[in-house]
Amino acid sequence: MSDQNDANAWTMECQIITSKRDLKYTVYPADKASEGTPRSFFMVAENKDAQLSAKADLMVYLDIGSHDS
Repeated sequence: MSDQNDANAWTMECQIITSKRDLKYTVYPADKASEGTPRSFFMVAENKDAQLSAKADLMVYLDIGSHDS
């Protein structure tokens, strides 16, 4: 997981009830991004389900990163 000591980072957990999966993300302010971002925030997928979800449907427009990317 990401650095939980960062006061500006938020953890977000989403549940997909129909598939009983949990998607875990960390949300950071844009100034913490390693690359420029047009948004005021950027997200990092923290688990495998979140990484897979980030590449599906409309989620691709959020440009969710991972620790592998």
